[in-house]
Amino acid sequence: MRSGTIKPVRALVPAVLMAVMVCAGTALPAALQDYEIVSQDESHITFTVRLPRYDVEEATTGGRAYSRIDADGLTRIADAGQPDIPAFAVMLAVPQGTTAGLQSFSRSGVTVLEGVRVIPVARIEARGEGADRFADNIFDEDESIYDGVSPFPDDQVWVTDRGRMRHQDVVRVFVSPFIYEPGRERLTVTREITVTIGFEGRARLGGVPPVEDRWERVYQDVLLNYEQGRRWRARRAQPLMKSTVANDRFKILIEATGMHKLAFDSLSAAGFPEGVAVDEVFIYRDEFYENSPDSIDLAESAIELSDNDQDGFFSSGDEVFFYGRDLRDQFGYRGNE
Repeated sequence: MRSGTIKPVRALVPAVLMAVMVCAGTALPAALQDYEIVSQDESHITFTVRLPRYDVEEATTGGRAYSRIDADGLTRIADAGQPDIPAFAVMLAVPQGTTAGLQSFSRSGVTVLEGVRVIPVARIEARGEGADRFADNIFDEDESIYDGVSPFPDDQVWVTDRGRMRHQDVVRVFVSPFIYEPGRERLTVTREITVTIGFEGRARLGGVPPVEDRWERVYQDVLLNYEQGRRWRARRAQPLMKSTVANDRFKILIEATGMHKLAFDSLSAAGFPEGVAVDEVFIYRDEFYENSPDSIDLAESAIELSDNDQDGFFSSGDEVFFYGRDLRDQFGYRGNE
């Protein structure tokens, strides 16, 4: 397994030092040709997503016939037991000082499929003992959904809470081309959806910032409105408090490859300081050289930080999301577990 450390200052920067790969802290967009920006200014952005290809395949589990949806580049949005429905996950830069919200959406190219029972997301359950222990997929249906009459998901388009990716304020917009009605065993597929996200409030503009080396590639790969968002980036704020212990570190274990969340309250209980500005929180990874896993370098990774109370500081109730990859997945290394 790989582990890392959190350093509470920069210089002394508040940082989470992780053995993870750069992956922008969230699902990367589907192929760029699946998106088109229709219009944008300081008050809104309108974009269109297009479903390039999808398959509805037969699947049988536990003696029951289901349908499984396969769509290139989309993100799974459901929890265990819920219908396994994929959606577009679009990351947008938003202006500081504004609130981002859904203004409208329209759709075209609608197809209705009858007699479809979408397979639920599997629950992972450990079975066996000792050397015979293994993980099993359990496909239990959430009865509140499968026996109900409400569509899933409830909305075709929704916007997440505001977050921070380094110096950029961001939101994620989920757009589901699939709407499933379990009670009717009906799946509605939409080929094209045009969405308008509005920015309410007075935007604070910082001017076009200098290029941030490797981070520019991360911004470009992740943000649909990269060019629009550049002048909305924050300048670094000074934290209210700095630790006086330069080498105070907090170790974190990455047990499995995937998305991870760090809550401030958990870090605070381990000694992480208060008064740290959100744009002074960074994630680092231990970077291993391919032919020499014992040689380690440090590299900054991407994060999404949710400043839930919008006070500009990493504090109680706030969370950091990042993508972590353990050593075994990177090198196929097994070693002594």
